[in-house]
Amino acid sequence: MKRMYLRCLSILLLTMLAITSYAQQKITGTVKDSSGPFPGASVSVKGTSRATQTDANGNFTITAQLNETLVFTAVGYKRTEVPINNQSSLNITLIEDANALNDVVVTALGVKRDAKALG
Repeated sequence: MKRMYLRCLSILLLTMLAITSYAQQKITGTVKDSSGPFPGASVSVKGTSRATQTDANGNFTITAQLNETLVFTAVGYKRTEVPINNQSSLNITLIEDANALNDVVVTALGVKRDAKALG
């Protein structure tokens, strides 16, 4: 009986070790642009539905595995992908993308018109 108990206990311990090796950890960090902290930037884990946004001070917290990649996006800024690589804290600086914004006017019911065409 004691031998059976030890076998069950050892199997349970090996299972717990395997589970913890695939465990997720909390990744924290700050997103900035050229003028300082950037509130409202989207932070997501590439290939999953896990996502969050930065707070008013540009800080974020998200859970991810060590081999995953974080994607940082914001309107008017280039998309930035950063591999986690065994880091628990990241500081990201977004780069402006001048080509991302165009002069488009959206009228009622989602109809797009040039600014010249409107009276």
